[in-house]
Amino acid sequence: RLVNLSVQLFSNTNITIQAINEYYLIEIILSSIYAIFSNIKTNCQLQKSEENHHLVISENDFSRNMYYWPIVSDVLNVLSHEYASRKFFLEKKYFLTWNEIMSWFQGMSVNHNDIQSEFFLQTNTNYLFAFTAENECCAMTLWTIIAHIMKQDFLEMTSMVINQLFIAIKEWFSDIGFEQYTDIIKDQVTFHLPLHRYISILTYMSMNYQNGELHNLFPIKNERFLLNLAIFPLKIQVVKYEIMTNAIWSYYGYEMQIQSNMYSSIRGNICSYMNDADIFLLQIISTLVNTNTFMQMFFKSFYIPGWLVQNTEKNLALEKSSYITLLEGSLIVLSTIVAFTPHLGRVI
Repeated sequence: RLVNLSVQLFSNTNITIQAINEYYLIEIILSSIYAIFSNIKTNCQLQKSEENHHLVISENDFSRNMYYWPIVSDVLNVLSHEYASRKFFLEKKYFLTWNEIMSWFQGMSVNHNDIQSEFFLQTNTNYLFAFTAENECCAMTLWTIIAHIMKQDFLEMTSMVINQLFIAIKEWFSDIGFEQYTDIIKDQVTFHLPLHRYISILTYMSMNYQNGELHNLFPIKNERFLLNLAIFPLKIQVVKYEIMTNAIWSYYGYEMQIQSNMYSSIRGNICSYMNDADIFLLQIISTLVNTNTFMQMFFKSFYIPGWLVQNTEKNLALEKSSYITLLEGSLIVLSTIVAFTPHLGRVI
């Protein structure tokens, strides 16, 4: 009943604007979401857990049963009004709060390729919750806002938001103890990178609908940071083909395949919110860094150099058929990065 009442209230533009200006509606909603999710956080298990100070939202009865949905629904109803979406992005305190909330989804549900890992003991619903939560809380909010800012008038605002996201990513790297893209741990992966996807989708939207220019939206000269930014989305692309080898993730093949399928099929607007956004981010970064460095990182992630330089198969960690699968996968992903045209927004 409360949900139905709030839908009726916030569907009215005049009431919503008045509530925002006179009764601190956005502050109340954001503080409520902040309080809800801050009480169900746990330590992130990405990279070396003992060096990781990042906190992520955990699965429990509260989150599994989606008790957060009424307040998230209110956010979507409020942001469906252009005035609210514009104020949400223009008021720095609002977006910084939302940035922090989103960071709690960044690195959720880490999969460890280790028979002794905690993931092996988790329920089969854990990863289902993580995909649902990111889609409903992060993706749907972004699509609701984007519907109102696909105009050149919002270019400066979009650039400011993307810059704040870069700052949040740098803080995330620091929190998880990640300094160099070569330090990524190969036997673990998270499918949940909402901060990366916000950067990707907002950049795509700005370039296609706001006449934004890439060198202004990505004013970053630090190549190492850009490669660090690329490695986690790239790892997900690699994992999709690691699963196909039936060797690397053999203990968790079924669960990993379900997650891979969900990653590729989660819909936001009319695109695959996760996969398309990650591919577009890789496309951007590949044009901004040294080509040889990017290609070296790319093929090394797929285990290709180590296989090709071996003089004997006795020293190989995997069967030859597994390397062939990974080589095929690398060429498919590379051709996707080179030729794929994502659609991360509606056609005007």
